[in-house]
Amino acid sequence: MEPLTSTFKPIKSLAFSLERFCTHFKNRSDSFLETIPSVKILKSLTKELTLFNTILVSANDALVELYLKEKIKFTDINKKILKIIKTPEFIKYQRIKPKNVNQILKLKDHVSSKIYSKSI
Repeated sequence: MEPLTSTFKPIKSLAFSLERFCTHFKNRSDSFLETIPSVKILKSLTKELTLFNTILVSANDALVELYLKEKIKFTDINKKILKIIKTPEFIKYQRIKPKNVNQILKLKDHVSSKIYSKSI
């Protein structure tokens, strides 16, 4: 079986995206960066791998699927992700590291079912 940490390599790179993005736009003001919805999402990530990353990726996957099925607008994706990651139910996962793949899969299913049932 593949080590759990190697599964998260693409997710780990997301945590560094904000730094690269800000470097690219270093001559712009902070207020400019704050107008970009994705920056708010990237700021919620840490360099450590936590279950919060699973929530973010799972929410994005479900919302993109809804967009492709023309159930939501493209501009709704970031708004809904921000809403999801700010709920107390999911904020607690910012400090919880994944223990095994089953834990990740259960959380992925939970997030997806919340989105598909329109609870979020």
